[in-house]
Amino acid sequence: LKEIEDDYYLKTQQGFVEDAINFAEGSIPQSIMIATVIGCVCGFVAYVYYFILDSLLEFVWKTLPEKYVIDVWPEKYYVAWIPLVSVILSACVGSSIYLLGEPGDLA
Repeated sequence: LKEIEDDYYLKTQQGFVEDAINFAEGSIPQSIMIATVIGCVCGFVAYVYYFILDSLLEFVWKTLPEKYVIDVWPEKYYVAWIPLVSVILSACVGSSIYLLGEPGDLA
């Protein structure tokens, strides 16, 4: 067991520059590169998620009312848009939880 540990640490005992040149497995430069790639991918996914979320929010609360509520419904019923959208979207969320399961539930 001691020989295996010594062999493992011998692979990573080069200097930082040598590890960067050789790009040795388990070295700090390789870990930095992997962390950078994972960070960029996660950042891109988060950007896409928030872009879609913002677009859908603008669509539901600005575009749809301008098209189907304003100048179509009587003005005194404009306030009905909020509960109508809330009930419909709540039903969509409930259906998605029922069909897909609880968020984070892998079992």
